[in-house]
Amino acid sequence: GVKTMFPDAGVLASDRRLWPLYDWCQRREVPIQVVCAEWAPNLNRPVHSADALAAFPKLPLIFSHIGHGREFGKGTDAEFVELARKYPNVHGDLSLRLPEVAEGHIDPAALVAHLRKIGTERVLYGSNFCLNEMLHADAGVQDSSQISHALKGLEALATLPLTEDERAAIAGRNFRRILGL
Repeated sequence: GVKTMFPDAGVLASDRRLWPLYDWCQRREVPIQVVCAEWAPNLNRPVHSADALAAFPKLPLIFSHIGHGREFGKGTDAEFVELARKYPNVHGDLSLRLPEVAEGHIDPAALVAHLRKIGTERVLYGSNFCLNEMLHADAGVQDSSQISHALKGLEALATLPLTEDERAAIAGRNFRRILGL
C-alpha cells in the first residue's frame, strides 16, 4: 500500500498531479492511506478526495481516523461517512479514535453506531503508533508505559459493544481482505 502525507508535499488529495498515482493504484488494487483530519490546518479532508474517487471509483482509499472531525460525527467524520456510502472501496482506520474512547471523550455506544453507519466491514484497526505515544507521552516515564496509548486503544477495541464478528473484522480480517491476503 501507499501511505500519504500529501500536505507535506504541498498538495491535497484533489490535486490532478496525483491522477497518475491514483490510476496506477486503482489498476493494481493497491490501497492508499490518506491522512486526514479537520483539526489540523492544511491536512486533507475526506471531501478533498471526492473528485479523485469520481474519476477512479474503484480506487482503494483508507482514511486515517475515520475522518477525525472536531466534533465527533460531524464535519470530516460526516464527510467520510458520505464517501464510504458512495464508494465501496473507501475504508477508514480507528487510529486516534480508540484512545478517545478509552479516555472518555467518545461514548463507546456512539462510536459503534457511527461504525455501523460506515459499515464495520470498511473499518480497520489502527494505533498510530508511535506518533500517539510521542504526542501523549507521560512526563518522565521511560519504561513499558511508552506503549500505553496503543494499549488503551486495544483495550477500547476489546470492550466496544460490537459483535464478535464485527470486532474480528475490524481487528484484522478487513485489512487482510483489502490486501487480498
